Amino acid sequence: MEITDKVLKEISELAALKIKEEEKVELKFFLKEVLSYFEKIKSIESKKLPALVSPLKPPLCLRSDKVLDFPDKDKLLEQASKKQGALIKTPPSI
Repeated sequence: MEITDKVLKEISELAALKIKEEEKVELKFFLKEVLSYFEKIKSIESKKLPALVSPLKPPLCLRSDKVLDFPDKDKLLEQASKKQGALIKTPPSI
């Protein structure tokens, strides 16, 4: 697939990107390179390979959760710099 200015514009609109004029040539080159990798993947004969259900061996085993009571909640709350009732208030994390 040829990466034209029109294709690049469509991609940038779909991805909500603002592409500067001086970035277009380099971006076209990288996109063309990525597409060439997909072409290589498409050319691999995989019909004779067994189906891969999961890349994990053995299958992932989940543990059961156990609710445990913390022995000294009051001592822990005393050490907290910010608290809200019986909860420790922490800065937001993203």
